[in-house]
Amino acid sequence: AEWQKLATVVPSGNGGHVFGALTARFLSGVPGPTIISCNANDFFEKLINHGILEMPKSDSAVHQPSVSMIIEYPNNMERLFRLAFGPERTSEIMSDFSVWKTIQLTTNEQSMLRFWLNLHAVRVTGVDELIRMREYFRETGELICPHTANALCAWEKIESNFPNTYALICETASAWKFLASTAAALSTEGNIWQEYESLRPLESSYEWVQKLLQKIEIWFQSHGKAFSLPDYIKPWLWPENKHSLTLSCEQFWEKTLEIVRDWILTEK
Repeated sequence: AEWQKLATVVPSGNGGHVFGALTARFLSGVPGPTIISCNANDFFEKLINHGILEMPKSDSAVHQPSVSMIIEYPNNMERLFRLAFGPERTSEIMSDFSVWKTIQLTTNEQSMLRFWLNLHAVRVTGVDELIRMREYFRETGELICPHTANALCAWEKIESNFPNTYALICETASAWKFLASTAAALSTEGNIWQEYESLRPLESSYEWVQKLLQKIEIWFQSHGKAFSLPDYIKPWLWPENKHSLTLSCEQFWEKTLEIVRDWILTEK
């Protein structure tokens, strides 16, 4: 059979998961692109598609459903630069960036990112994330978090550029970490963004979280689905513990490598 390529689609604002995916790809030797899906924090979209290195403008976007991708400083970009340009040029870029805050990469450097590392970037809106969460649940009965929905939307926008290519959509967090987004996706409200905005304040206290869970249970039942909250999730539904449901960069690339290796064995 003809060898198929594997696209790895990674939702990322800081670049850590991108580096993890690239590490797994280099170790496995599997050909194909790595797609960075972005939200209102379009740092990597500007970097990959336009060669512009510019500090993220994150203040106005902090309430995006994929909020973990809203960061002030994407410090993992230096790892990507070292892969593409080597330590000496990376040091020059980072020094200039610390002074000017905005710099333009050379045409050759843009080509190194796009063609040697095979990086691509797609921006997805918060509304699209919520709608895709809703559609995915109705199609499969499964919940995905807004970051996973971001990656899925990104692949659907760009997949026509990569014929005969499978896609590995990287799920980096649990849907239960983002209760307002999950509740909005399960609801039947026509204005899904307005519903999300009305539910988001309920994530701020343990008591309100319980009210959100009650809403989610009702909406599960309205879709004919049994509502069962996983036991391992329950201790982390206190708002202050939500960060515990996210993978570290090391955990992410180890899991990605495991999936890629399984895929290679299946194809062979």
